[in-house]
Amino acid sequence: MKLISTLNFKGGVGKTTVTWLLARYLVERKGKTVLVVDADPQMSLTTAVQLLEAGFWDVRFENWYKVAKAKGATLYGLLEQYNQSGNISTNVSPFYVHRPNLFLLPSDEEVYWYDLEAPKGKNLVGFAASLLSWIDNSGGIRDDTGTLRQVDYCLADCPPAFNSLSFSIVAHSNLVLIPVNPDVFASRGVIIMLNGLLKRMKPLPHFLVFMNRAKSRVNKMTGQPTLTNESRNFLNEVRIQAVHPQIGAGVPVALLEDVYIPERKGIKDALAARQRIPPDLETYFAALWDNIEDRYFIRKATAPTPPPTTTASSVSGAQIQTADALKDAYKELQKQFQETRSKAVDDFVEGHPSGWLDEFIKANTLPIPTKASKQEVKDALLSILAQGKAIGGDR
Repeated sequence: MKLISTLNFKGGVGKTTVTWLLARYLVERKGKTVLVVDADPQMSLTTAVQLLEAGFWDVRFENWYKVAKAKGATLYGLLEQYNQSGNISTNVSPFYVHRPNLFLLPSDEEVYWYDLEAPKGKNLVGFAASLLSWIDNSGGIRDDTGTLRQVDYCLADCPPAFNSLSFSIVAHSNLVLIPVNPDVFASRGVIIMLNGLLKRMKPLPHFLVFMNRAKSRVNKMTGQPTLTNESRNFLNEVRIQAVHPQIGAGVPVALLEDVYIPERKGIKDALAARQRIPPDLETYFAALWDNIEDRYFIRKATAPTPPPTTTASSVSGAQIQTADALKDAYKELQKQFQETRSKAVDDFVEGHPSGWLDEFIKANTLPIPTKASKQEVKDALLSILAQGKAIGGDR
């Protein structure tokens, strides 16, 4: 079972929505079995699950929850059990069956006070690992028919107020999703969070930053949706001020520049509804999941093609190219960057030998050191292009 947590120290960024709708996408379109853990004492996800689309409370959930609480089969009950024995094992299932292959471990208002009951909070580091091991060793989770369902993914919604439970979940995550909104607080929140975790958590999990509630428009040339200039500018700030410095500090963090979840009026209805995710929203969650799967959970059978190596002939070939041709190459890169962003830079750098890139940098008077690594060239080009700087004498 893979653990994916959603985290941001800034509240109101849409963590709960992303967590639940991504879980539903995995169930409805990918045929996966998913457990969702509401680790936030505010119980936003738990409330959304029990609230039907028509605005009525789900009696089925309410009845189940009353029985579960009476038997201590809650998130708080599991925390208490782990604190006392160092492991988890119970005959009463704490998991609500939303549908045969989608389960929920609801939150509990008592979790609010758990950290205050010292020294309990300090004993939770291994809680998340113990929970997942218990599920795996049990063969999965039973649905309403008593059938054991082996869980493929566990998605955890963490609270903005970081606590010992969040620490345990994040520390044992295969991936941590960080949704940010297009506002002035986006980069600051990511910086504070990653700086703090870098000092306190070793080893660090992988982090993936992406924009949620993004403002989008239709690209007139391609007819496809794309970020507005305002949202793009906020995303560039996150990349330049938060993500790239953290990469330099050794944090395994990446940023999705062309994959985002748009702002939609009906997204809250989709959160509570039992129908399938609306097609216009599903497309975006499909793109998000494809990137997650390709980056973190798929090991390709064949090794990737190595980048071209620099040879004497390739350097010589670059040297005899005219400065105008190298400047035209930069202009073409600028055009491609407007359409495919970071992919354009990756393809461009990997498609040319290092010697050619040195000549390209000189001809366009780019502020990039000669003999820079390809990764350094990529990072510098991303920064230059994102700022829209006109480099070279005739641009």
